[in-house]
Amino acid sequence: MKKTVSLLFLILTAASLRAQSLNEKPLVTFGVVADAQYDRDTTVGVHGRRYHLAIERLSEAISVFNDRENIAFTVSLGDIIDRNHQCFPDLQPVLAKSKVKIHYVYGNHDYTHSYDPKGQKAFFKMVGQDDSYYSFVEGGVRFIVMNDNEIALFSSKEGSAKWEKAKALYDEAVANKAKYAKKYNGSVSGKQLKWLDRQLRKAERKKQKAIIMGHQPLAPENQSCLLLNYHEVLDVIERHGDTVLAYLAGHEHKGGSAVIGPIAFITFKGMCEGKNNRFAIVSVYPDHIKIEGFGDQQSY
Repeated sequence: MKKTVSLLFLILTAASLRAQSLNEKPLVTFGVVADAQYDRDTTVGVHGRRYHLAIERLSEAISVFNDRENIAFTVSLGDIIDRNHQCFPDLQPVLAKSKVKIHYVYGNHDYTHSYDPKGQKAFFKMVGQDDSYYSFVEGGVRFIVMNDNEIALFSSKEGSAKWEKAKALYDEAVANKAKYAKKYNGSVSGKQLKWLDRQLRKAERKKQKAIIMGHQPLAPENQSCLLLNYHEVLDVIERHGDTVLAYLAGHEHKGGSAVIGPIAFITFKGMCEGKNNRFAIVSVYPDHIKIEGFGDQQSY
């Protein structure tokens, strides 16, 4: 695994690239929200989370996105609800105001944080997506959406093969005294890893750049919200360093960033926290991305 580089390096490296692209139009531009965690019944939760503000803050973000002519789509990087699927209809009138398609990454709270197959199926139906991990192409860029809660203690029936795999990963993290040894972190299956590799090889054949999006961060490594088998995903991504521009995530509400080789890893701040709103607009160029942050979300 290549060495993780600091945000300062990211800024300094990208600065020269951006100077070259002042007159260059982005390949595609899209909106990003993360961790709205709406709940109509809870005003303020742990860590000062303001669950009830999701409607107001999502409305503001969608209004900003709608005012931009070049927004191709919006992505929710997971946890659009806190854990009650019955609250999602409250959000639908707000989300329906979006002029562009909204793609959903599934977060741990979208799984209700406990095994609930009926609730999970209902949520998938409400957001209008058939697959929990998938890809699409916009502006010649391949967007790969991962389900990094596929193998998790809260998304699998206790005693099942998936649950046992999740338990083994969790126990290993505990034994290693890892910061990310948390039951709210998930992982991906070997099947999904092979799918990711195929998607990146397909992008290479078609000479496309790729942006990967998941709920849980892969870097930097010294944090509590990492994917339980983050190193396996990194191994696949790093094999395609000439193709992957960035990995975008939520889950860690304070946000963060890192660079591994040529790839930027950006974690967006949680919309449910902070005195001000937090969302962003991302523009993709052939050799880098540019992030315009709003409210408490910084720009890169």
